[in-house]
Amino acid sequence: MWNDSSGNASKAKFKRASCQENETFYLYQQSQKKLVFDRNEEPLLSLRYKDRNIRVLDDRLTAVGYKGWASVFSSHCARKGKWYYEVRILDGCDTINFIGSDGEITIPVQGHVRQVRHTLVGFACRYQKFQVPIGYNNFGYALSDVDGTVVNDGSKSPYAKPFGPGDVIGCYLSLGEPSGVIQDPRKDLKLLEHLQAGILCDPRDPPAMELNAGSYVGFSINGEKFGECGLKVWDGYYHPAAALYMGATVKFNFGPDFDFPPPDDFSPCRKMMLPEVL
Repeated sequence: MWNDSSGNASKAKFKRASCQENETFYLYQQSQKKLVFDRNEEPLLSLRYKDRNIRVLDDRLTAVGYKGWASVFSSHCARKGKWYYEVRILDGCDTINFIGSDGEITIPVQGHVRQVRHTLVGFACRYQKFQVPIGYNNFGYALSDVDGTVVNDGSKSPYAKPFGPGDVIGCYLSLGEPSGVIQDPRKDLKLLEHLQAGILCDPRDPPAMELNAGSYVGFSINGEKFGECGLKVWDGYYHPAAALYMGATVKFNFGPDFDFPPPDDFSPCRKMMLPEVL
C-alpha cells in the first residue's frame, strides 16, 4: 500500500497558504485603519492617491503642483463604460513650496519659472508611484500642454495642439467589457507596502497587460474634438488624473454641468464608483 504522504503534504501546504493569505488580509486591514480614505459618495480629488508635492484645495476639485512632476488621481474609477470629465487650466500659483530638512520654503514664481509650469491631464490606473507623471507607463494616457501630444508608456504621440491657462480640456474614455480577471493585490503580502501608499502593485512590476478590445481615449480643447488617440487601452480601473509641474494649477469638473458637453452616450465621471481596493 502506497503511503499517502504526498497528499498530506499538499494539505499542509494548502493550510499554510490559507493562513498566510488570512494574515495578509489582516495586516492590510489593520494598516488601513491608520490611513485617510476617500469615503465621499461622488468623485473628488483624492487626498491619498497623490504625491506630497500636490496640494488639493478645500473644494477637493482644484490642485496645485509644487516642485517637479507630481500626480493626483480622483477618488473614483471605472473599468468599463464611456466616461467624460473636464479640466480647466488655471493661472497657477505665485509661490512654490519646497519641502526639505529645514521645513517648508516658499519662493516667488517669476520670469522664466512661470514659463515652465506644465500640465498633463487624462486617465490612469494606480499602477505607478504618484511622484511620477501620468503616462509614465502603459496604464496611463495624458494630453500634454507643451505640444498637444498624448503621452503613454513614457512616449509622446502627435495628436492635438498646445494649451494653457484659461483652456478647458475635455477627457474621453471608452472602455469595453473586460474579458480577463484582475488579481486582488491584497492577497500578496509583498504588496502591503505599496497598498498602504494607495498603489495596487509593485510599480517596478505592473500586472500583465490584457487588451480591452474596442476601447479608446480622446481629448478636446475648448470643445474642439481631436478624435481617438489611436493607442491601445489595457484592462484596468482608470481614474481621472493629472500631473503638475512647478506651480501648475488645474480645476476638475466631474459633471454633470460641463462647459462643452460630450455626446449623450458618455456618462459624467461623477457617476464613477469608489474602487474595491482602496
